[in-house]
Amino acid sequence: MESLLGVHLHDYESKITSTVRKLSEVWDELELEESDRQDEVGRAAKEAVGSWDAAYDRSLQQKMKLLSQIEGMQREISSTQDQLGQPQTDFAYQESFQGSLMKQYRIIKEELALWRNRKVQRMKEIEALQAKISHLHVCIGRTMHARSFQDLTATELERLGIEIARLQDERQKRQQTLESALSDLRSQCDELGEDAQSLAAEAHPTLLHLGPDGQCAGDDEVDVSDKTIKQLEQKMEKLRRLKAERRQQAATLLGTLEGLWDVLDTADDDVDRRKFQTMLDGPMRVHASTFIKVREEVERLEGRKAEMIRKMIDVKRRELEEICTESHMPVPALPSSGAAPESQAAASAQVAEVLAKVVKQVSAAEAEAERRSCILDAIEELQTMRAECSWLAEYDRDDSRYKGRDANRKLQRAIKAGKARDRMPAVIEHMQGMMEAWLESEGRTFVYDGRDYMDVLGNLKEEVEAEARERAAAHQQKTQGARKAAASTPAKPGMARGGTLRPSTPRTPASARAASPGVPTVVPVGGQAQPRRTPKLQTPRGESMPGSAKDGQAPSRKTARSGSRLSLATEEKMNNVLKSCTLPPPTTCKKTPLSVEAKAQPLSVRVQEEALTPSISSPTRMRSPFSVAAAADQWKSPKPQIPKLPIESLPRTRSF
Repeated sequence: MESLLGVHLHDYESKITSTVRKLSEVWDELELEESDRQDEVGRAAKEAVGSWDAAYDRSLQQKMKLLSQIEGMQREISSTQDQLGQPQTDFAYQESFQGSLMKQYRIIKEELALWRNRKVQRMKEIEALQAKISHLHVCIGRTMHARSFQDLTATELERLGIEIARLQDERQKRQQTLESALSDLRSQCDELGEDAQSLAAEAHPTLLHLGPDGQCAGDDEVDVSDKTIKQLEQKMEKLRRLKAERRQQAATLLGTLEGLWDVLDTADDDVDRRKFQTMLDGPMRVHASTFIKVREEVERLEGRKAEMIRKMIDVKRRELEEICTESHMPVPALPSSGAAPESQAAASAQVAEVLAKVVKQVSAAEAEAERRSCILDAIEELQTMRAECSWLAEYDRDDSRYKGRDANRKLQRAIKAGKARDRMPAVIEHMQGMMEAWLESEGRTFVYDGRDYMDVLGNLKEEVEAEARERAAAHQQKTQGARKAAASTPAKPGMARGGTLRPSTPRTPASARAASPGVPTVVPVGGQAQPRRTPKLQTPRGESMPGSAKDGQAPSRKTARSGSRLSLATEEKMNNVLKSCTLPPPTTCKKTPLSVEAKAQPLSVRVQEEALTPSISSPTRMRSPFSVAAAADQWKSPKPQIPKLPIESLPRTRSF
């Protein structure tokens, strides 16, 4: 210490001398007073003394810290000895030995490490025992609360050993209980054809290690908790319920098989039938393999049943198509069978549902066809009339229509077709009324062969009107040509070109004619108003006009039915439609014979809008529902349905 201090003092002295010399130079430059210089030297010396005092204080603090550490280690050693149940060490006796403070620190530190190792070993022993106890608690299914390592004495070790022995005995008893339950489970599974190992594993995986003797295979342990025992009991109860359900299912499957056998007409002495009856009535009726075989048989029979139902569906489908075709209805979409079923039983139920829907569709189609029947009859009659009108158009274009063997039959048919053509607008209006009634009652339009028949009637009405206009235009053009020809060639007195004018049937008096609307009256100059007879264009001798009588007889209908292409039923339907579209004849038309004065009056016609109309119609035509006046009163048509003859179509004569 002295040598170290001497070296330090020598260095310190030289350092001070050098520093004072430098300070003197600086002070000289600053011209400091002597007193100021002494003050500076005093402060420097004071600071130097303070540095040594600080060094002493630091050393003293280190000593106190070391003493504190020694006391802490002594307390820890005493606490550890107390936890381990060992007698405490007398540290006052150890301090009496000579030695430095650091030496005492090293001795106490070594002793503390020794007691720490003893404590760690004791804690490991107790921890191992507690882990074993915890494992036994888990096996038994109990919850163990965490314990602290406060008691590390040998007494605690002994107590833990006793608890371990008790838990091991309890686990052994529980294993025996589990083995008894597993034995019952195996017997039930053998009867039902179930896997006992898988059921035991579902209760707890460790049960697979338990052998028939109640011992575990190898070092594996079995969970013997209350939860495992309870789950095993639940499995047993489940097997008992399964056994009861299978008995009921066996009876149900037997009934299902008998029903399928009856549906498929299987004989009572059939080999498969007797085999499955014996299987479902014997002791193996609840075995899983029995149900597999029975369900396979049910699937096979259900497949045959489904095939039979599909054939029935095809029959009903054809019936539905026939009904829709006959009624001109759109065929409804057949019910979809959906996705392909996974089993034949599902397929059978699926096709049975489809069959029920198809049967329902057939019933609905039959009901709708019944409601549509009256409209369909009217449509058929309308189509017949339309066909007759088309035939009449071709007939009118035939120049040789009055020649040949069937001329009379065709003439009679043309007369009827002409009447049908005249009635066509009224029939169309009547059909439109039926369409509106259908729409009001059914809530949808009447569809015929995929088209709204109201639109069809509208188009047909336009066609009929267009054809009427074309006929009128063609007739007008024809009569204009005849008029020009008549104007260029003078007629002989009392004769008309191409024929003669003959008196018509008796006329109605002027009073009756005045009461009838639409009948013109001719008033000669200077005379009384007299009804005029209708001029009648006659053909040359030996040739008759279509529809005219011969020798005072009505046109013969002998060949109209026998030689006509129309059947009697079609003709009758057409007549019925014509009758349904007409009104009763006017009551004012009475057959009144012409007087002598009327016969003596010259024959005249009324000219209106460059058309020639008879002055008076015959009583027979007035009574006829096909007369022009009756048709005009009924239809209220703005245009005449029968084109009027132009003035030039007949030569004007005054004698017969």
